[in-house]
Amino acid sequence: MATVRATRVDYYRQHDVDTWTDQLGSLGVEGEDAVFVNLAAVAGPVAGIQDAMMDVNYRAPLAAARAAEALGFGHWIQSSTQATNAERFGQVPYSRAKAMADYALARAKTLPVSIACLGLLYSKDDGLIGQQRKNESLVNLIDLALLPLTPIMGDGSAPLQPQEVVDASIRIAYLALTEPRDRPRQFRDPKTDRFAKSICAFSDSFRYYDAVGPETMSILDMLEKFARAQGNANFRPVHIGYRNMERVLNVKSLGNLNRQFVSLLRSEQDAKNPIIGDPTVWESLMGPHLKLVRIDDAFAANISKLERRKARTFPYWSTIQWALRNPKVIRPGLDLSREILTSYFTGVCNLN
Repeated sequence: MATVRATRVDYYRQHDVDTWTDQLGSLGVEGEDAVFVNLAAVAGPVAGIQDAMMDVNYRAPLAAARAAEALGFGHWIQSSTQATNAERFGQVPYSRAKAMADYALARAKTLPVSIACLGLLYSKDDGLIGQQRKNESLVNLIDLALLPLTPIMGDGSAPLQPQEVVDASIRIAYLALTEPRDRPRQFRDPKTDRFAKSICAFSDSFRYYDAVGPETMSILDMLEKFARAQGNANFRPVHIGYRNMERVLNVKSLGNLNRQFVSLLRSEQDAKNPIIGDPTVWESLMGPHLKLVRIDDAFAANISKLERRKARTFPYWSTIQWALRNPKVIRPGLDLSREILTSYFTGVCNLN
């Protein structure tokens, strides 16, 4: 850790190569022993910043990578997302920006690049999905499993491959400490793989990994598992369409439940052949004994810590405050509530 350099940078605005080059060079970070680990990402809209997802997911890292290449860096590690595979038409800003960055990085001429294409992350310690809360007033995706009636968009079949965040973090650290050429390569068939086809040929020092969890499940199965882990023995899933939820989230994201995520779920549900990542190589990176943990095993090993914690409930008050701050969500929110109740009591719903 003595060689790690810490510095402040604004991914929303720092998009020119010269600034990145001078900032990195002024820290004495250059040469083949230098490694840049890019973990920055914005998965939803940011208030007051019009093009935040393109700024953070594409423009800033591309400028930084070109600066790293000019400074002779020995390795660039990119945290990407399985959403780049799932969203096929480039209509979701998050996945489009990440896919553009992956494409540009994979074609770097002299900079060795490793891309970890992450699936949905969760924390067994905090019992949260995706981003860590800054405080208890924010709503997390897992909170849907704590509702008396849990809305499941569409038929609930869209596949997810959740990964425990520690499994992901230790493997990304391993990438930073190893020579790309010495690590196994995950094969991608250019005949069937859009990403492989677009790049045409990989350099010797390029590595790509499906950095996903060891099991594939629907969002329905995942929320049920998290409900049990949080002590909710009365999990009641209710199938609804996408439209009313999208109308709400078009106005304002609810914590880390945003329009990007809903659009990706819809894309995978409607796909004839949903994209499934292959975690075999990712799991084997650190040897045969360090396996990726399954959700049930993760919480079973951590059950005593969860039992000591006060049982969580859905953050109703925070949600009410969110609605009052964003009054345009109230009308579609009432329509969404009506749809959930109608579906529960009648079993009739439009899944589109």
